[in-house]
Amino acid sequence: MTTPKTLRGIPVRSAFFGDMGKVAALVKGLTDAAPELDWPDLVRIAEEVGADLAKTEALVDRATASPAVQDWASSLQLDRFKPDHILVQSIDAWGPRIGFTKVDLTVTDSTGLKLPGVSLLRGGSVVIIVALECEGRLYAAITVQPRVPTGSFAFEEVSAGMVDGADDFAGAAAKELEQELGIKINKRDLIDLGARAGILGGIFTSPGLLDEKLTVYAYTKSITRAEKDELDGRITGELAEGETITVKVVPFEYLARMNDAKSLIAYFLYRVVVLGDIDVSGPVLARSAKKGLIARFFGFLARAWH
Repeated sequence: MTTPKTLRGIPVRSAFFGDMGKVAALVKGLTDAAPELDWPDLVRIAEEVGADLAKTEALVDRATASPAVQDWASSLQLDRFKPDHILVQSIDAWGPRIGFTKVDLTVTDSTGLKLPGVSLLRGGSVVIIVALECEGRLYAAITVQPRVPTGSFAFEEVSAGMVDGADDFAGAAAKELEQELGIKINKRDLIDLGARAGILGGIFTSPGLLDEKLTVYAYTKSITRAEKDELDGRITGELAEGETITVKVVPFEYLARMNDAKSLIAYFLYRVVVLGDIDVSGPVLARSAKKGLIARFFGFLARAWH
């Protein structure tokens, strides 16, 4: 591999090179052992394997240099974790864009106990809850789209998207809102709900596997009945990215019954920050207060279902 060979001093290895390297070594051994023989198929295989090795090496280098992997490596508490090496297991890329990098960090704690190290690295994401005031009622605009991991062809969720290494999270949120809902806004119209609630640095969605952290924004607008009806059922999405989205306008309370974690989180934070009908005891939460916030969250959901 070329640079980077290490991340914060931790050696980087790749699961891709083992089998291809064995094939290349076998081909070279055969051709070296009998150079007088004509080995057209083996020569072709050697050339193909060599080309694949070069492409794979370049891909691994791109992945380990990507913002998601770099940010994850920077976040590792090396005063507590004792890493041996990072094994890159798989990479999903779309053209020049690195989407997902799966790694296995061989790591122990200070006592030598081996810790689970498999991580799927994709970087941060933005979530946008769109609240619409219409004739004295509050509605939400959500997306309906196929989500293969869930098994659903019509999965309902609030608007969201990957940040792709951008520092301008609010700008990324505004872009997603235009792509998914067809609503053009100024990023200054967005409210950072997490920051307002005292949750700094984003919200982890599945910390046993994903590095993904959500930054949750809110956009509120008053609309007419005609505008509401026009938005409901609108077809949007980036076809080049495989997105086919239908916009659905629902009563705001509908969000409390959705089986999507980010939608529930966004709904709860909107109630805390914008509507102010859930008390979290101050704008900046201490650790003990955060535990109380979580308890209120689940209690709130339980009440919403009855």
